Amino acid sequence: MGGQIYRSADLSNATLYDQERIRRLNIKTVIDFRSERAAKKYPILIHPSIRKMSLPLNPMDAYKLDEQMKDVHFDRSDAIHYVQEEYVAIVEIIKFSSESFSIFLQMIVTILCC
Repeated sequence: MGGQIYRSADLSNATLYDQERIRRLNIKTVIDFRSERAAKKYPILIHPSIRKMSLPLNPMDAYKLDEQMKDVHFDRSDAIHYVQEEYVAIVEIIKFSSESFSIFLQMIVTILCC
């Protein structure tokens, strides 16, 4: 028995009708790739029988950068340094997330095959 992977848009405004349609697709798990901030601000609305898994792939924090740019002492070199630090963080998150996703896929295969 093979599984399927669906990609969705914004589930934070799903109606009860939408939630039931998703449940009828026999979806067992929804993986949320959004940042913790976005997930808290706009929680996913899905049927209670569907498990939610958070696996944030957070790009640079635009809000934090906007706040820093308001500082009169924040200059071009600070911006370059900030972007470099964020890039390293993104690479580390992707590495961690890809390893976590591989483990997750192995768990699914184990569940489906056994």
